Amino acid sequence: NTMPQLHDLHGLQPKFQA
Repeated sequence: NTMPQLHDLHGLQPKFQA
């Protein structure tokens, strides 16, 4: 829960690699 980039892999907030 530190880098939003990792969230993309989790499917939480894929805005970086959307």
